[in-house]
Amino acid sequence: MAAALAVATLAAPAHAGIAYDTEETCPVGGEKFTYTTTASYTVFGQRPDGKPYGSWRFPLAMPECPSNALVVYREFKPEEIPALAALVASPEYQAMRGETQYFRASWLSARLEPDDRAGAAFLLLQASWEADEDPALKARYQRAFAEAAEKIAPEAEYLDTLALRFRLANARRELGEFDAARAALDSLPLAALDVPEPTDRNADYAVRKNAENRRFLLVQAAALRKVIEAGDTSSTPLDLMGADFAGNACADLIEADAAAPLPERCNDPKVRERTNRVLEYRKARTAEDESMAREVPEQAGDSGVD
Repeated sequence: MAAALAVATLAAPAHAGIAYDTEETCPVGGEKFTYTTTASYTVFGQRPDGKPYGSWRFPLAMPECPSNALVVYREFKPEEIPALAALVASPEYQAMRGETQYFRASWLSARLEPDDRAGAAFLLLQASWEADEDPALKARYQRAFAEAAEKIAPEAEYLDTLALRFRLANARRELGEFDAARAALDSLPLAALDVPEPTDRNADYAVRKNAENRRFLLVQAAALRKVIEAGDTSSTPLDLMGADFAGNACADLIEADAAAPLPERCNDPKVRERTNRVLEYRKARTAEDESMAREVPEQAGDSGVD
C-alpha cells in the first residue's frame, strides 16, 4: 500500500476521468450497494503533500457500506472478516462516522495490519486531503499523520519511508512547526535520493521509476527547505509547484501588478516560458472576446412607450 502510493503520486496516468457505477457487496453483512468511481484519470502534477492535480477528485472515494459505515479500503481475506466485523461493530468505530473515509480506513488498517505502520500513515495523509475545506479538521489530521510518520524511520533502501519522511517535513511546515519541519527534512538521507537515472531504454521499468522518484524527491527536498526558511505554510507554495502551475501563478501575479517584482521562481526558464504562453493566450482570448462582442448587433428594444 505505502510503496504503491509513494510511486503513484509521482507518476501520471494518461486518461480523463469518466464516472461509472459498480454494484458492491459489503464484506461484513453482505449488504448490496452502488459505488461511483472512475476507471481512469489524468494527473497533471501534485502538491507537496502528495495530493494530485488531475481530472478526477482526490483522494479517490472508496466503497462504503451504508448500514455499518465500513470503508472498503482494500480486499479482505475470508479469514480477516471476523476481526473486521468486530472492529466495525465497536462503539469506537461507530462513533467515527463523522470522520472522513481515509481517517476511518487508517484506524482499521492500524488494527488489521499492525506491522504496516506506513500504510496507516499514508491513509492519514490522504485523510488530510479530504479535509481541504475545513482548516481545523485538516490540521487535526495533519498532526495525526505527523505523529504516525515520526515513528517510522527513513530507510535508504525503502522508497516509501523516504517519501513518508518528506511528507512529514511538509506537514510540519503547513502546521507552522518550522523547527520540527527542519528536523524531519534533516533526517532525510539525501544520498539515497541522489541516484543516476538509467539511460538504457531497455532498463527494467521498476528500476527506472524508482530512480526517477528518488530524484524527484531530491529536487523537492531542496525546494521544501527554501519554503520552510521562508515561513510559508500554504498548501501550494510557488517554489514547490511544477513549471506549468508555477507559470500560471506567475501570469496571475503579472496581470495583478505588472510593475511589482516577481518571486525568484518566476524567473526559472521553464516557468517563464509557460508564463509567456499563458499571457499570450489570455491576451488573444481577450481580443477575440472583444471582437465577438463588437460583431453582435445591438438589440434595440421597443418599450412600447411613446
